[in-house]
Amino acid sequence: MIKVSGIRKVYRMGDLELAVLRGIDLEMNDGEMVAIVGPSGSGKSTLMNILGCLDKVSSGSYKLDEIEVTRLSDGKLARIRNRKIGFVFQSYNLLPHLNTLENVELPLVYRGTSNRKLALESLEKVGLSDRAHHKPTELSGGQQQRASIARVLTQSPSIILADEPTGALDTHSSKEILNLLTELNQSEGITTIIVTHDPSVAARTRRIIRIEDGLVTSDEPVNNGQEN
Repeated sequence: MIKVSGIRKVYRMGDLELAVLRGIDLEMNDGEMVAIVGPSGSGKSTLMNILGCLDKVSSGSYKLDEIEVTRLSDGKLARIRNRKIGFVFQSYNLLPHLNTLENVELPLVYRGTSNRKLALESLEKVGLSDRAHHKPTELSGGQQQRASIARVLTQSPSIILADEPTGALDTHSSKEILNLLTELNQSEGITTIIVTHDPSVAARTRRIIRIEDGLVTSDEPVNNGQEN
């Protein structure tokens, strides 16, 4: 599904150049659950933005489902994001003036295909149907993150990109969110990529890609024998 070859990302500030990614090569197959880890400034979030078609490479190749993404226009990249990729962020990104159901339905409203039944089904999948008419401020942090995952599910994505999805949560809520992401990966075959600095979160995946100074330093399977 994902094939990245020699991608570089360079930011220019006047006469200065900052190389954030310095030649990344990796492949991910359909249905994988992968962690991308690395210290602050390593380039892992930049890589996630490129994989999610939120940013463009300076050079190199990125193929998604055999399509060379680096050659696409901004409009075509937006359509890929809307149809293939779901984003889960640390900050939840729920609109405070909408209730949970309305927040979950929002991607469908933007598409012009509003579907209240589908939004309710997505809330059911994440165990949040009883909070459909509550505002985000009436939900716990874990519930807000589950609502953001339900919002992603309305898009029927083939890929979920999660950027520090448990970073603002307590231990119990973090475990619930990781259990949910694991279940969606296993039951629905959604390719799941988690960007994290937390080794315990990375250990819940099936593969860990480590990045330092804009380069992949290791890419190893996880021998995950612990309970989820």
